[in-house]
Amino acid sequence: SNGKYLVSLKVTDPEGASSTAQLEIIVGNSTPKVTITKPVNGGFYEDFDQIEYHVYVEDPEQGSIGNGIACEVVVVEPSIGHDDHSHGTGPRNGCTGIFTAETHGDGPDNVFYVLGASFEDDGADIEAPLRGSDGIILNLKRKQAQHALEFINLQTESTGDFLGGEFNVGFAGQNSALKFGTMNLEGIDFITVRYATEQVAANIEARADSINGPLLATIGTQVTGGWQTYDFFTAKLDQINDMRDIYLVYKSNVQGVGLGNINWIDFHGQGIAATNQDSLRGLAATYFSNSDFTGGAMIRKDPMIAFQWGNRGPDEAIGTSGFSVRWEGEIINDKFGFYRFYSDPVNGKAKVWLNDVLIIDENNSQSSNIRLNANSRNKVKVEYSHSSGESGMFLRWSGNGIKNVIPSEIFTPKTELLTVSNEVYDEIPSEFLLNQNYPNPFNPVTQIDFSIPRSGDVRLYVYNTLGQLVKVLVEETRQAGHHTVTFDASEFSTGVYLYRIDYEGQTQVKKLLLLK
Repeated sequence: SNGKYLVSLKVTDPEGASSTAQLEIIVGNSTPKVTITKPVNGGFYEDFDQIEYHVYVEDPEQGSIGNGIACEVVVVEPSIGHDDHSHGTGPRNGCTGIFTAETHGDGPDNVFYVLGASFEDDGADIEAPLRGSDGIILNLKRKQAQHALEFINLQTESTGDFLGGEFNVGFAGQNSALKFGTMNLEGIDFITVRYATEQVAANIEARADSINGPLLATIGTQVTGGWQTYDFFTAKLDQINDMRDIYLVYKSNVQGVGLGNINWIDFHGQGIAATNQDSLRGLAATYFSNSDFTGGAMIRKDPMIAFQWGNRGPDEAIGTSGFSVRWEGEIINDKFGFYRFYSDPVNGKAKVWLNDVLIIDENNSQSSNIRLNANSRNKVKVEYSHSSGESGMFLRWSGNGIKNVIPSEIFTPKTELLTVSNEVYDEIPSEFLLNQNYPNPFNPVTQIDFSIPRSGDVRLYVYNTLGQLVKVLVEETRQAGHHTVTFDASEFSTGVYLYRIDYEGQTQVKKLLLLK
């Protein structure tokens, strides 16, 4: 029958010595299953992020959240984690909520968050309650290289980086690697390494699962002039939205020499945060397929200008040769000083404007000393035009005698540009146009393209043949250009539907056919 039982096992050896073990067995009650569904395990955060959490509970005897189990009886506690201990921030009740990621300073400690959740059931009428729990790890966006899970043909040494840190990793050769575990790259767009080398500008490949696993990014570098002379090097990162081991692998065609040191790694993007602090950093970048800032274009936010693309180019849609880039935003520095700016275009030309004044052109790669007041906003625009061969572009400055790439936190992007999709678009269309959906007929997903010559309010609706509104696809202001909207008709039955677009007092209507 149901109940709580105590089972004993006694063992006696030939000499008469004995030992007893006991085990409690519960019949008629099962351990509840607790699952943290949000944020993702291994996701990335930064100090002061607001992090939303959701917890789901299922119990065979008691039910589930909202169906026999009250949300408020779930207990959640975020803790600041270290390698050998953690600091709880206090338990709280509720299966949903938001907590703030507390800072732990700027030191070299290995810091992360542990989010735990638990639920104790009602004992299923046998007075034998059982507790279920779940826990996940959250990664700080800056990872010190010394805290990798595994060093593959690498060693640590005290770092001489003027920006700090405790130990860098080095003594690297071909296929030397750092292994990091429990990472989910959801919401992460770029990866940056703090790298130094006296001899060889190696590539650092970010790979999933193993040193030969799927390639996520190739971070090109430059010779920095010394083993402890560090600079920033960045690359676009392919997202993998599940938990993986991430490897940073040294690659070079030069054999028999050291390939450089890594002090830390930064991950850029919103990550798991409810609000995006990262959106306030970096520059709005417009990439053009032609070298004269014309042709197909792509807009995205770059964390900094520290790209060594090599023969890869910035993006498949833009190409590897004869393209151009324009970065726009502001510089907001918290320290007064006199700063000199430097451009470093690879096989191309560069111009830099500060507060609409041209300070660097094709004939001069550095500016004069420029006074910047503390916390002043200084408009910046940078242009790079590539010719042929390998490509890359760097924007550096010096205010303390050390020349370095201007880091992400100094920039704020020109936000009005970032309302345009990252998809490649052609030059601004001359007329308002609604295209036929593709594919058509479809099941259950189709694409609808439209073009508008000026920014304005757009309404795109789907109706059934009775004239009833069944789906709102767009109801917002859109920038001038070509736009694509996905219509998922999974919830609708086979038949003919109408889609209608309204823009600046003009209306266009077309038919689409859903076949299931």
